[in-house]
Amino acid sequence: MILLLIQIAEDLILSHTSYIFDFYYYLSIDEFIFYMFLKEIKIFLMHIRFPLQAYTLLGFLFGLLIGKINFDYIVLLAFLSWFLLCAGITVFNSYYDKDEKPVAGLKKPPKASKSMFYGSLSIQLTGFLISLLINMTFTFFYILTFILTFLYSHKNFRLKSNGFIALFVNFLVGFNTFSATISLNNNLISISNIFGAIGSGLFLVSVYLMMQVHQIIEDKNRKDISVAVKFGRKVTIILSLMFLILAGFSITIAFYFSYLPKWILIMNIIYFTSALVMLLSWMKQRFNNDFNIMTKITNYLSYLGCIILLILYFYFV
Repeated sequence: MILLLIQIAEDLILSHTSYIFDFYYYLSIDEFIFYMFLKEIKIFLMHIRFPLQAYTLLGFLFGLLIGKINFDYIVLLAFLSWFLLCAGITVFNSYYDKDEKPVAGLKKPPKASKSMFYGSLSIQLTGFLISLLINMTFTFFYILTFILTFLYSHKNFRLKSNGFIALFVNFLVGFNTFSATISLNNNLISISNIFGAIGSGLFLVSVYLMMQVHQIIEDKNRKDISVAVKFGRKVTIILSLMFLILAGFSITIAFYFSYLPKWILIMNIIYFTSALVMLLSWMKQRFNNDFNIMTKITNYLSYLGCIILLILYFYFV
């Protein structure tokens, strides 16, 4: 935390020196530093990309429902822990990507600063300490996900520069999110849990592919050979559609063997079918509207999914 505060102070001095003389007439040095500190915190929070974190809640709620895990303080602690992990992952990735154009969950990314690096690691460390209060299996998935995503984004490893490895890492993040949640009832091995974990991983791969489509130029500039860079817009959307079908199939099996009411299967099929229709429609749209279409589809999947799962969870569990 001390390193984070020092780094923020350095960023403020280096990034905002030109404003010091203007502020001098209105604020004291302490007031100026405090103001800019709050601005840096705001930028950090923006890079968390809260619309994107809806997928964290979505995977967590799906695990709670399939596992029939009763709501208690452990569930709250587990979600807080995993949320801090995923939020930290997002900020850490943003620090190394240094996006200047729209990204999923953030239309106008603020300039990345070194404080984001320390801040992202700090909240992930906090999440790790909380995970120790849950159980060892949960902590194992936490550590595994942290290591994978660190290697995924860091400039010295940059696993995401290989499109196929990037897909596999995203699959594992979805798989681990579901599995960590299921670990709260100490019953990982069952048909519903296995297909639920696989379905969660495939679902995240599909969404990840959607989010690549509008970033082909940026990925090329970073020398990240994503699937979209390698195969182009149309193939990427088709692949996203295929992974979404596989995800829907796996998740339907998970619901079937969780012995929840059968009408939930129909609701699940409608949910995925409507998303497939939106993807098919996307391929016919203009190239210059990809970001808006991607945002519409991904928000639909995450927000509607969260609402449905939240209602089902509190009604049946």
